[in-house]
Amino acid sequence: MKKILITGGSGFIGTNLINKLLLLEYEVLNYDCNKPVNEDHESLWENADIISAGSLEQVFKNFSPDFVIHLCANMPKKMKINFFIVVVLFVF
Repeated sequence: MKKILITGGSGFIGTNLINKLLLLEYEVLNYDCNKPVNEDHESLWENADIISAGSLEQVFKNFSPDFVIHLCANMPKKMKINFFIVVVLFVF
């Protein structure tokens, strides 16, 4: 079974994506600072801030994802934060 790490999976798009991936029998981890909208997804959620490189490194070591889908965004600082996150994800 392939593992997929989804950053920002608690929002509208992430919730629907997780539903689809679970139907396709992927193992999913939602890495988000917000609680999932769908209560069924709480067991798949890790409450974390993606800006914390140490926390992100730990999730890569513990979960060992095959794929990463980056959906998270910090709306007020969207561009700057997302650029940093993509660079950090690339490093891992």
